[in-house]
Amino acid sequence: MLNTSNFFSLVKLGYLSKKNIIQIKRTKFHLLLLKKLYILGYIRGFNLNSESLYKFDLFLKYYKNKPLIKDVNFVISTSKVFHSKVKKIKKQLAYSYLLVVFSTSKGLLTSIECVIYNTGGILAFIF
Repeated sequence: MLNTSNFFSLVKLGYLSKKNIIQIKRTKFHLLLLKKLYILGYIRGFNLNSESLYKFDLFLKYYKNKPLIKDVNFVISTSKVFHSKVKKIKKQLAYSYLLVVFSTSKGLLTSIECVIYNTGGILAFIF
């Protein structure tokens, strides 16, 4: 959880300071997040930092000079875990315009991907 909140804090600070490129610590989980954000179109891209092998360069994406990631709500905590089955995700999908990401046995999946792969998971964060 700390890893994820730190990641999105750095992204938010990068957007607030109008940077095009920020550096993120290189971890397996950050790589998964970066791939998911790139596929969904929230970032322009990322690559391994040329100066340090322990960091990624993250290329932030703007639309009409406004950041694409405005706010992220974290749902995973140590005291409460929200499990969702596919049936429940399908119902919520019809009424929600938010991007909801689940931690599943198949990795990080959006609600639409959970329905496609017919898998439930733990609610991770909401855009």
